[in-house]
This record gives sequence, structure tokens and C-alpha cells, in this order.
Amino acid sequence: MFLHSVGSVGFFLYNCVMLNSFLTSRLASGCSPRTVTWYEQMISRFLSWMDQAGVSWPPGPEDVESFLSDERRSGLSPSTVAGRYRALSAWFSWLVARGHLPGSPMDHVARPRVPRRIPRRVEVGQLAKLLETIPQDGTWVDARDRLILLLLFWTGLRLAELAALEVRDLDSSRRLVRVRAGKGGRDRFVPYPVEIGPALLSYLMARPPWSGPELFLSSDGGRAGGRVRGVLTDNGIRQMIRRRCQRAGVPYVNPHAFRHGLAMALLNSGEADLSLVARILGHSSTSITQRFYAQWTDDGMRSKYDRAARAIAEADD
Repeated sequence: MFLHSVGSVGFFLYNCVMLNSFLTSRLASGCSPRTVTWYEQMISRFLSWMDQAGVSWPPGPEDVESFLSDERRSGLSPSTVAGRYRALSAWFSWLVARGHLPGSPMDHVARPRVPRRIPRRVEVGQLAKLLETIPQDGTWVDARDRLILLLLFWTGLRLAELAALEVRDLDSSRRLVRVRAGKGGRDRFVPYPVEIGPALLSYLMARPPWSGPELFLSSDGGRAGGRVRGVLTDNGIRQMIRRRCQRAGVPYVNPHAFRHGLAMALLNSGEADLSLVARILGHSSTSITQRFYAQWTDDGMRSKYDRAARAIAEADD
């Protein structure tokens, strides 16, 4: 049974129920709580727009297009507007599959175009500049910051994955980091270079006693690094990177830029293929890695081409 042209109160109640049911379904299907929250924010924004614009339920393709156009005119980036489109597509598909709508308006709405730009990334030289701001014989906070910067770049972990690390997640004998239930709900193991071993040991030996399993702790800012205030949060890591960038005299780079830096460095080295990079980054398929990075890796293509050309020439001699 389909609900048409409900009043404002009925519209609100009906969509609250439908949205909550959809979010429950996403959780049951394995979406992370962070992803479910994202769905809730995107869809709630559309419902608020419908209410303000006086659009009755169910919306048509023209209504969705008007919403997306308004969002773009408000100054949102093309990628953010495309995110609205993806969330609405998933929700309306669910409504159709559950028999709440006869069809999805998204079937007649074109996917917003998103310009492909070179991802902003941290390069090895920039990482070195940031590390130069950290004294080798500094406080436990200095040791923590050094380890965070190294892990962000050399493992390509997402910010939330890094902040959630526990001491037991780093296997120093095998040089592996276990990422517990990362994006997509899957554990994965990521290798790290030998340089991280001493940084990990220095931090664990320097940090104050802590009864919990968490790896990274926050400080109250006192002398010698201060006392432990609690677990370091995502925002705390962002603030730390901002401070280190200021001290190094370089523009601020967001945590995800370290991840981009590792991916592009690996691909440009000519020694890592898409499948390896996809596995390290936790991508569900190489097509995601291809879409994000492959078109910006000319150095790696040139390196592989040169090796192949030399092999051909040597075989001909």
C-alpha cells in the first residue's frame, strides 16, 4: 500500500518510520555505524528540504533534481552533491524493494558529474619536514606524534582506523597492523616498514601507564608531555597534525592526504600493482583503486614501460 500526498504531520511521522527502518536494514546488512549515520544525515537533509519547499510525498524526479540543484547553488562541492545522490538512490531503492513505493524517482535523475582531480597528497619530503619538528629525545607526546605520522603515511590507514588501534593490533615480529572491522566491516592486516619499529618501541616505553587497551592517548598539556587525559580522538589527531604543520612551516594537510600519498607513491614506484594497493587500503575491489588513483600514476607507468622496453631490446640482441 502506497502513501500519497500526506499532510505535514503525516509526512513527518511516515518518513521517520521509513528512515529508521532503512537505517536498521543498513546496519543489519553490515554497514558500519559511521556509514549509517552518514545515510541518516543525507536523507534527513532531503526530507527537511521537501518540507520547506512544500513538496508532497512521494517526490518525483523533478523534485530530486531541484534539491540537488539547490545544494549545488548553496556552495557544496560536486563530490558532496554526488554523495546526496548516492544516499537517496539507496533509500529509494530500498523503499521500492520493500513495497513502499511503486518506483524510484532516481531512475530518471542523472548522476551528478564529479570532476576528477589529482588527490591532495603528502609526499615523502613533506613527511620528513613534519618529522623534523619532533625531537628524538622529546616527551612521550613527541614520541606519540612521530608514530602517528609514520603510521598514517606508511600504512595508509583511515583516520578512524588509526584512532581505534589498540596496542595488541601492532605485531612487531611480523611488522603487521591489524585493522579491526574497518570500512566494509572486514578486518585486514597491513604491513609497515622497519622504520616504524623503533618509533613504536619509543612511544610504548615513554607513555605514562594506562590500563586500557588503546594505543594512542591524549595529554592534558602539562610539563614533560603532561598527564594522560584519556584516549586520543579523531579530532585530537587532526589538531596534532595542524600543530606539526605550523611548526614545519607547511600548509595544513588533512589525515586522508597521507593515505593518498602512500597509494600514489606505491603505484608510481612501478613495484606495486593495483591489487596490492587495494588490499593495503582496504578497498573492496581494484576498480575503486583504479578510479581514485590509476589515472594519476604516470611515473609508475613510465617505470614499467622502461623496464619492459629494456627487456625487449635485450632479448633482441
